[in-house]
Amino acid sequence: MSDACDRADIEVERELAEALRKQAVRAARMQQPCGFCFNCDEIVAVGMRFCDGDCRDDFARLERARKNAGAA
Repeated sequence: MSDACDRADIEVERELAEALRKQAVRAARMQQPCGFCFNCDEIVAVGMRFCDGDCRDDFARLERARKNAGAA
């Protein structure tokens, strides 16, 4: 029979696995242009990841903030 600590450990492991999965998806997305700006979802030219320098800079700033906050 599991106690509260065991259940908490299972929940923490599940949340960590989900955070790691989300990070892997985000990393894969960053590697491949998808036809839309990664910041504002505007349609972009083939092979581009951002519609302009402002969106690129905004996205980079948000990613740094997420990383500094420890978000996945």
